[in-house]
Amino acid sequence: MVNSILFILKRSLKDRNISVKLTASAHMFTVLGEFSKIRNPSAPVLYKALVFSAVENIDDLTVREFYL
Repeated sequence: MVNSILFILKRSLKDRNISVKLTASAHMFTVLGEFSKIRNPSAPVLYKALVFSAVENIDDLTVREFYL
């Protein structure tokens, strides 16, 4: 169940629609915070996906400001 949700969120980070991308990012940051508290083994996967998304969207001002 968790893996399928993470897969959908990671796929949403690459969506063309900016609203979908930002919503997925916001949820991933929330989940990452909770996973970090309980030391869930999926936390590094979320972190890596968010870092890659930040790098891939470096030219998109909206996404970059959201991440900052």
